[in-house]
Amino acid sequence: MIEISRAAEADIRSAYQWYLDANTKAAGRFRDRLLNIFGLIEERPALFAWVSPRVRRARLGSYPYDVFFMIGDNDRPRVIAVLHERRDPSALMGRL
Repeated sequence: MIEISRAAEADIRSAYQWYLDANTKAAGRFRDRLLNIFGLIEERPALFAWVSPRVRRARLGSYPYDVFFMIGDNDRPRVIAVLHERRDPSALMGRL
């Protein structure tokens, strides 16, 4: 089972709320795409590119967000951030 950090949960709530305020259908599609990516991360984490020695990135495709995750000591993926593509990636440093 995939784990989601509190910081990543806050990222998700913020992005989802932005889409919800703009367009409820887009918010639903964002949620569905995110859940789909979480499933892929859980099933096949090696599909996704390394962005550092410990962190991989999954792109959301039609949405400008990336899911950053690590593989924990228990071999379970742990999502540490869900960030807009234009956000400075150094935001990850405090989450490692």
